[in-house]
Amino acid sequence: MNKVEEVYNTWLGAKKSENTRKKYSNAVNLFCTMMFDKKAKDISEDDLKNLKYSGETGVYGNFIKPLRSKGNKDATIKSHYTAVMSYFTALNRDEVFENINLDKIKKNALSTVDLNSKDGGHYESMTKEEVESLKKWLSTRQYRIDPDGLLGERYAMLTDFMFKTAVRATATFEIEWSNFKIQPSPYGGMWAKLEALDKGRKLNIKWIPYEYYEKLRKLFYNGDKEECVFGVLNKNTYSQLIRTFGVEELGRSVAPHSLKIGAVSELYAKTKDMMLCKDFADHEDISVTQRYIRLNPNPNKSGTAIMMQERDYTELDNLSKKELLALIHKSADSENLVFTAAKEAGLIK
Repeated sequence: MNKVEEVYNTWLGAKKSENTRKKYSNAVNLFCTMMFDKKAKDISEDDLKNLKYSGETGVYGNFIKPLRSKGNKDATIKSHYTAVMSYFTALNRDEVFENINLDKIKKNALSTVDLNSKDGGHYESMTKEEVESLKKWLSTRQYRIDPDGLLGERYAMLTDFMFKTAVRATATFEIEWSNFKIQPSPYGGMWAKLEALDKGRKLNIKWIPYEYYEKLRKLFYNGDKEECVFGVLNKNTYSQLIRTFGVEELGRSVAPHSLKIGAVSELYAKTKDMMLCKDFADHEDISVTQRYIRLNPNPNKSGTAIMMQERDYTELDNLSKKELLALIHKSADSENLVFTAAKEAGLIK
């Protein structure tokens, strides 16, 4: 028995429960297999000497990225880290590798900088531009089973629907054609009124333009009103596709719920109407809506951006009256600011 194996057995045997021993053994062997193609008890000084974080052969490329693509949450990856660090501490304590600074390796190679500390219930937002990239990625992707060649287009349409309605994935895949009611509005236009049960069996009502509804019918309808609209697609496969897109194209973890967060943020950016966003997201508490919007902040309005920008306000003198009025009426905030200043100055009553 070599010294590494001896330390490994002692380290593992010191764990109090069988469950903990199994958990730690699985984690360190998974890490060593993925990083060195070896069992934990067989690693060498050269293996650890070359261990790094960045690049395709580093911990991010060889361990974090593949695990994320398989659907592992960052919290799970962090738990693997805990076991690996514990094992490295045991190797360091017994001075198995005298020429290696294992404390430095733990700090640098096992960096948690890209691991989200709020995995539970937390999702990254997706911008409108990223959603468009996702739709293109889905449309042009090659699928193993795609009888009519429309699978990519259908997944792209599903993405568009979820982003524009902010309906959760679980509820979206339960929508039936019978949930749509076609009716005109006294305010104009023909609409497909969608009534869908969402989280907590809450009834969501979405007004879908009739032209959009027709696009859905053309791509998905098979003649049965009791069938699910997106029944030909697989929810688990879709979740996996989005996770893969996030890792490969965005370099971060995203999920189907990221579409809803991004949609609420996009609507707020366009309207600055928090109550409209609350209704759009079907939230009972507006604080939830505010949390969604904070996940996709406007960097132009950050304190750092404001402090760093050099602004020459005399450039406003070159704007025409029409241009200034257009800017004032662009948002309720600017209207209120100018109106209040004018009133305080006695320019209006």
